[in-house]
Amino acid sequence: MTGRPVVIVDVETTGLDPEYDDVWELAVIHLDSAGGIWSFTGFVEHDTTLAKRLPAPFRADHDRRYDPKRAYTWAEIREHLTPNLAGATLVGAQPWFDAAFLARILGGTPWHYRMRCVESMTAGHLGRDMGGLDDCLAALDLTENAHPHQAHSDAVAALRIWEYLIAQETRR
Repeated sequence: MTGRPVVIVDVETTGLDPEYDDVWELAVIHLDSAGGIWSFTGFVEHDTTLAKRLPAPFRADHDRRYDPKRAYTWAEIREHLTPNLAGATLVGAQPWFDAAFLARILGGTPWHYRMRCVESMTAGHLGRDMGGLDDCLAALDLTENAHPHQAHSDAVAALRIWEYLIAQETRR
């Protein structure tokens, strides 16, 4: 790994199309090269009518957890995120999905162009095809994700996989 900061990111969205759908929950964990950690988790103001198109379990989760009174505006998020994403390596479970949504909202891509997918890294480490985040945790014998599809919990799960695989690589 280089001296660039690493940023673990996860978004929960109203759908799969970054040109149309909105982010409604966001988690970011920033690791600097000196071992410092900065994190941000929060709800995001969005068009709640878009959530009506979500499959039933995801819609129920959105409706149960989303609190507009605690939601950040994108201006507030840009202020917090942009300096912490600048030049960083973006890491996550399929980080290009998260990056597409963030790029639209931030008006660009302040992170380094090379992203790291913990699912692909796990597949390479084990030498076999892998499913999603939960499959990777199980295959690496890491504690399961107690709250799948919640931005903070998914980001922490991706971080645990990242740290495990980096430690394995360092031992070689």
